[in-house]
Amino acid sequence: MRIYAAVVLTLCMVFVSKIRAQQQSKEYVNRQAPMVHMSGLLRLVETIPLPTEGYMDHLSYDLKNQHLFLSAENNKEIVVVDMKAGKVIHETKVGGNPRKPFFDPTTNELWVDLGDNTVVALNGATFEVVKTIELTGGKNASGRDPDNAAFDAAKGLYYVAVRIRDEGSKEGSIEIVDTKTAKLIGSIKMEGQEPAGIVLNPVANRLYAGMGDVVNGESVVKVVDIAKRAIVAEWSTAGGPQPHVAGLDAAHHRLFMGSRLGGGHNVDPGKLVIINTDTGKVVQTLDATGGGDEIFF
Repeated sequence: MRIYAAVVLTLCMVFVSKIRAQQQSKEYVNRQAPMVHMSGLLRLVETIPLPTEGYMDHLSYDLKNQHLFLSAENNKEIVVVDMKAGKVIHETKVGGNPRKPFFDPTTNELWVDLGDNTVVALNGATFEVVKTIELTGGKNASGRDPDNAAFDAAKGLYYVAVRIRDEGSKEGSIEIVDTKTAKLIGSIKMEGQEPAGIVLNPVANRLYAGMGDVVNGESVVKVVDIAKRAIVAEWSTAGGPQPHVAGLDAAHHRLFMGSRLGGGHNVDPGKLVIINTDTGKVVQTLDATGGGDEIFF
């Protein structure tokens, strides 16, 4: 039996979380300013049934055509929703479990990493798979599990975080795919098993990777210089192990890491860890009811 979810609820969570993150960032810059409590910004206007079986936690959007792309992980497909018509218009089987999609309006392509250790591109008009790139080790490489990703739209570079499922291995990596040439052009060894939540600051040539590895009850954020393709710093996520989702307020020098406490998708509460990107220090840790799996972005 299919379980039907609501697209609008997902969108509301995204917008509300971004607003809250922006409010929190402003508070850190000027601690004398009172916290603004906002209400009445959103209301339910429509509910769109989705033919998915859960694990619908990554999405991207084609603003021009008002198409919402959802990674239906368990179904191994990309679901396309026409937001103008208010209905699902296409389901594309992609072979592996789709994870983090990014739509590139300049090429009209949707890029997404799959659990079979590949990256594919879908045509934004036909929604069919038109390109496939194998990551390090090749398709279906044992123990390699691509998950989160980040996209540099200006350079057309797609950064994929690959977790390793082999116990004791530290071969997790950030794979670099050039979407313009449809080629794998680099792989950055992360010296750990599970690069999870990642976020990119292309202006500063920095990529921040929350590591799911837990050592003595703690995890770290690894700072990658994407020009040198090397790890240049490690920051503690004290109070929030297993960071799985990341966001960045570059203007206010704040890195947000949503953490799972205990490694499950439904651990309550998770933690939202906020780090100053100038000092690498944790400035605040907040409870994130719901497990910290997909807090925002």
